[in-house]
Amino acid sequence: MITRLDMARMEHLFGSRTRAALLAKLFEEPGESYYLRELSKELELAFSAVHREMENLERLGLVLEERRGRERFFCVNRGSPVARELRRVFICVRVRK
Repeated sequence: MITRLDMARMEHLFGSRTRAALLAKLFEEPGESYYLRELSKELELAFSAVHREMENLERLGLVLEERRGRERFFCVNRGSPVARELRRVFICVRVRK
């Protein structure tokens, strides 16, 4: 688990508490897909902020969207070299403590 201090550093690095929290969660289990409301509730973040950041991360190619009926699920784009390197950053922060 990432400490509060490390998370604060990640928030500063990524420019957004929401973005840092989403990336930390997604990189924790890169094979999992998450529903937006599930992420919002679990991370205690506003749904609108989660929605906006996931759209940004998708545009950047870091996450992929999967539609299941009317629901949208997101997961790490494991084919993205940038996503792989960012995951290493989060792993280093988590292991370093």
